[in-house]
Amino acid sequence: MSELTNPDPATDQEPKTTSTPDCGTCPFRKKAMEDAEKEKAQPRNGKSLFAEISNLKISARAKAELAILCARAKKLGRAIISFVRRHKHICENAVIGAILAHLMLLVPGLLGSFLALATMALSVSNGVLRELQESLAALFTAETAYA
Repeated sequence: MSELTNPDPATDQEPKTTSTPDCGTCPFRKKAMEDAEKEKAQPRNGKSLFAEISNLKISARAKAELAILCARAKKLGRAIISFVRRHKHICENAVIGAILAHLMLLVPGLLGSFLALATMALSVSNGVLRELQESLAALFTAETAYA
C-alpha cells in the first residue's frame, strides 16, 4: 500500500527533441516584417529604424526580436505622448515634484526622506486638482453654451 506508482519521475519521460526554431514561419517575425513594410511605405527623411535593423549583421531571429521590440517601444512612446498631451498639468507637476523630491533627499536623515515623499505627493495632487479644475470649467462652459 505504501508503494509508489512512479518512484523516479525523471525516468518515465520521453526525451525532448530540441530543434532550432524556423524564423521564416514565425508569426512574430511575419508581423514585424509587415510592420517594417508599412513603415517603408510611409514617406520619411533618413533611414527607417526597421531598415537599420535589417542591415545589421546578426541572426534573423535576433533581427525579428529587435523589430518586435522597436514596434512595441514605438507604440508605448505614442501612448505616453498622448497621455502627456491629455493630462499636461499632472505631468508638469509630477516632473516638478520629482525634481523637488530629489533636492529634498539631500536633507540628511529621516527628515529628508519624509520631505521628499511629501513633496512628490503634494505636487502630483496639485496637478490632479488643476486638471480637475480645468475639466469642471470646460464642463460648465459647455453646459452654459447649450442652455
